[in-house]
Amino acid sequence: MTTTGPANNEEQIRHWNEVAGPLWVESQDLLDRMIGAFGRAAVDRARLVPGERVLDVGCGTGQTTVEIARRTAPGGRVVGLDVSKPMLEAARRRAAAAAPLETALDFIEGDAQVMPLERAAFDLVFSRFGVMFFADPVAAFTNLRSALAPEGRLLFICWQGIARNPWVAGPIQALASVLPMPAPPPPGTPGPFSLAEPGRVEDLLARAGFADVVLEALEDSLVVGDGSVDATLEFLMRIGPCATLTRDADRETVDRARAALRAFFESVAPNGTLRMQGAAWLVTAKATQRPAG
Repeated sequence: MTTTGPANNEEQIRHWNEVAGPLWVESQDLLDRMIGAFGRAAVDRARLVPGERVLDVGCGTGQTTVEIARRTAPGGRVVGLDVSKPMLEAARRRAAAAAPLETALDFIEGDAQVMPLERAAFDLVFSRFGVMFFADPVAAFTNLRSALAPEGRLLFICWQGIARNPWVAGPIQALASVLPMPAPPPPGTPGPFSLAEPGRVEDLLARAGFADVVLEALEDSLVVGDGSVDATLEFLMRIGPCATLTRDADRETVDRARAALRAFFESVAPNGTLRMQGAAWLVTAKATQRPAG
């Protein structure tokens, strides 16, 4: 794929192929359970009908893609798009296990920011937590808009700010007692919280040629791991910000980090069952004929 230009996604592509993608595949069932309710809410909100054509951006291991295929049958067309080869391989296995599906379903490896997309080929561009990692989000959303038919629609979910997501904020605060914390990234840096500010989302989408942008708050409690303190601890030491913060630490520091996380989880786990709040935005918009401005 081509990733040339002043702002490209090479770092994210490497990360999702070499680091996060393989780990996600290994933990697919746990991750699907953790964020599955958000995905189901977004798919429900899409109000899909048989025969619709849908592009699922950042489809990962295909949980939403397969569900969309079911809801657009018979006669629909669904394409899952992702930069991660290992995650796409898992998605294809999931789709094969779900067969037969009465809709055309395909998975494509590519960078939605820069890859040529079929013009006016889809009724809906959809994403479950897959559009927060673009180096140039205006270019990416402009490219995605080009794949929508006239009056086509966009629907995605992205995380609200870290302060609204104790499942991330709490563990990081616990680690801050034993680890030096890096400086916060500049606003808009690709990552889970890059689209947390509603005003920024509205501006980016308007510049990319979308209108009628609406953000709806979506909140749910999350089960991380299997809901036990031990499983949650192991899970977050493997995937996500806690894993990143401790990856290069020495053994003694890692042990201290584990102890700090365990103390935090035990303090918020009534009867040993751990559920933490998550907050996302469900964003909808309509395609216009050309980008604003």
